[in-house]
Amino acid sequence: MPSGDRSTEPGARAPARLYPSARSGGVRWLTRLDPADEAAYRAAVGRLAARIELSLGPQVVANRVVLTGPSARGDLRLEPWRAARRRFLREARAGAVGAGALLFADVRRCYASIPPARVGERLRAIGCPTRDVASVVGLLGRFESDGVPGLPVGPEPSAVLANAVLALADRAVTAAGARHLRWVDDFAVFVRDPAHARRVLADLAACLETMGMGLAEEKTQVVSDPGAIASYARRMGMSCLVRPYNRPSDANALPGFRGSDAVVSPGGGVAADRRTPRAAGGDG
Repeated sequence: MPSGDRSTEPGARAPARLYPSARSGGVRWLTRLDPADEAAYRAAVGRLAARIELSLGPQVVANRVVLTGPSARGDLRLEPWRAARRRFLREARAGAVGAGALLFADVRRCYASIPPARVGERLRAIGCPTRDVASVVGLLGRFESDGVPGLPVGPEPSAVLANAVLALADRAVTAAGARHLRWVDDFAVFVRDPAHARRVLADLAACLETMGMGLAEEKTQVVSDPGAIASYARRMGMSCLVRPYNRPSDANALPGFRGSDAVVSPGGGVAADRRTPRAAGGDG
């Protein structure tokens, strides 16, 4: 629920506030930060962005930090989402070619399930300076005290931190012997067959559980029909993961997971718990 203003004095910091944004299937809660807090958040994450970026594998497509120009000086700048989207389409088509099955998985309430302490643990693990980590964790703690759970949805720095945390899940998929792409918290995995998909899924779910996170069961499925896979190979993309996938003959629900249709971001947005493109540079 939205947090209320707790300070109205001139010059006082305004608390972070949640506000609703309508989307298909419900409402998502975006975060509006006080301008001073937003600038501090951007600067704090900007100081760590290069180290975070270098810790990511090539399978991470959305919200990549540009490590030249302003970003090289700690001024956070993300790759434009349209360029990232084109790369995702190109690499996803290539990944689908020769795959015996496709696994799609999504993290439930991704940003909200990443608390400040977990961010701090991950940043320290990749060698970020203690003082800079403390700055980021302190800001997130402040937002949490304002009523914002986990990472605030909307600001670009949250996207960079989410990538750092979810890199552990990327490693779990790779260790299970599968190729994959990740778009924010959506995983597209190219596997040998449905049995391989189940093994990958079990490892991914176990990894997320250790981080206090979980899969969105209704968005987790396997496509094993050869015709459907060939169709994806021709025109793979975020929008493709919705309409063709809605045919039961194309999709097989995994044991223990509810739902018969895959529902993955049709809009190409790159903020979590959101599916619409945001304005400049990248999307948080």
